[in-house]
Amino acid sequence: MRMLNIDYLSKIEESDLSQHARRLMSIIKNTKGRQRASAEIDLCYVQRELEVRRRRQTAHREYTASLPPRRYNR
Repeated sequence: MRMLNIDYLSKIEESDLSQHARRLMSIIKNTKGRQRASAEIDLCYVQRELEVRRRRQTAHREYTASLPPRRYNR
């Protein structure tokens, strides 16, 4: 199994990240040894990226809610 690159994780769709997380959890559940250890490390990176994205979405939602309503002058 190849190690996941942080740059790669930051560019892929959230659904793909979730799919990676599910696949890694399955590997962790069904294997032992080095492959399991590698999958656990990769899962940490995937979970961290998912958490960063959730926090960013929450911060953006709060920011846009705090803006005054837009007025369009024509």
